[in-house]
Amino acid sequence: MTAREFIEWAGYEVNRKTLFALTQYVAGDIDYSQFPDAEVVTEDGTPLNECAEEPALFQEWVDRFYRSLDGHTRPLGAYPGTMPEERSKK
Repeated sequence: MTAREFIEWAGYEVNRKTLFALTQYVAGDIDYSQFPDAEVVTEDGTPLNECAEEPALFQEWVDRFYRSLDGHTRPLGAYPGTMPEERSKK
């Protein structure tokens, strides 16, 4: 299954953002935003669509990935001056 087909199968619009997310999720050598018609496989060569938990795992990962980019799940202290001890020194 190509990256484009996988994104559609997972219920997303195919665009650079979703293709980039797939690139990050697979963590391989192919940038799917540049090559949307490349086959999507795991590290051992298994087509991603043949993995039992897909596309649900991808959908969950995308949700967490984009929330973290939006700053909603940043860890405490990710920004200077946000640690409680830093604020108490002011």
